[in-house]
Amino acid sequence: MLRRMLTVIAMSALLLAFAVPVLQADDIDIEKIQFPKLNKIEIPDIEKITLDNGMRVYLLEDHEYPLFEASVRVAGGSYLEPADKVGLAGICGTVMRTGGTARWTGDEIDEMLEGVGGTVE
Repeated sequence: MLRRMLTVIAMSALLLAFAVPVLQADDIDIEKIQFPKLNKIEIPDIEKITLDNGMRVYLLEDHEYPLFEASVRVAGGSYLEPADKVGLAGICGTVMRTGGTARWTGDEIDEMLEGVGGTVE
């Protein structure tokens, strides 16, 4: 088995040694390299909505798939936690995601979202 492995390694080394020669930096005239024109960047229209509670919502529609996605950013995190309450931000994030609302539990929201092809992560 060892002899076969050494043979394969030796053959690989020979193949690499006799492979197509690698271009040297001196062989390339960088002034003659031409690049294709870049595609125009099209920035989509984003609808901005401010809710009564001050939360800002940015809506970007894409009708390619029958799905929707929402992304929420909250000004918070573990860097704002008091030293005596380590883990508070993690608990808060988990409860915000799974806790539900006054009207629906977290599981009920998940079921409703699944029924329309949505997720919350």
